[in-house]
Amino acid sequence: MVNVHNDAVQDLQEIRTKNPLAFGRIVALIQELTTDPRLVDKLLDHNFGADGRGTVSVMKWIKAWRANVPVRRLKFWDLEKTGLKYRLLYIYNWPDKSYNIMAIVARDEFDYDDPSHPIRLRVFNQCRKEFPNA
Repeated sequence: MVNVHNDAVQDLQEIRTKNPLAFGRIVALIQELTTDPRLVDKLLDHNFGADGRGTVSVMKWIKAWRANVPVRRLKFWDLEKTGLKYRLLYIYNWPDKSYNIMAIVARDEFDYDDPSHPIRLRVFNQCRKEFPNA
């Protein structure tokens, strides 16, 4: 099961205002995630699609994992090829076997390594609060 967290819904609303084309493509790709079991099966595979030959690339957010927040990021290659560089940040909740998209960010507006970045703080706080056993 793939869920879109309320914070990520707000991210989508902001993207819709700034870049309607990106919004439509991201929504379509999220819908694909919810309906394609073969793709969902790869969402826990670190480095899946890193070579760019598949639909997506999955990577662990290493600094998050080191902070005991097991968040991954998803990159859509089709979006990348058109210059729309967005990332879905998500956590897998083992108890209910759900993937939870916590944020949707433009890659050039997000610094994974900045410990004070507002999205990083938001994702870490929400994951710890809502998914303590993930």
